[in-house]
Amino acid sequence: MSSTMDLRYEALQRLGFEGTTSDMLLQYWRSQGGVGEHINDVWFSALGVLGRTEATLTDRWYAYLASLGYEGHVWDAEFLYWSNL
Repeated sequence: MSSTMDLRYEALQRLGFEGTTSDMLLQYWRSQGGVGEHINDVWFSALGVLGRTEATLTDRWYAYLASLGYEGHVWDAEFLYWSNL
């Protein structure tokens, strides 16, 4: 069974991003409208562009995943998110 980290890396490569996982995540969240210098800032702002208004990154991420129909623990939902990209 693949890990979330493996699935995320493979999904980002399929989407055409290059570099380390951190580099690709920064590119991915910027492509979703995120701004900032640090990955968490870019991720947080991208989720805001995608309609999430929760106060913390974790809450925004969980709510975003739930809005896409992913249920359960955030780790399980994230696994499915990257599996389906």
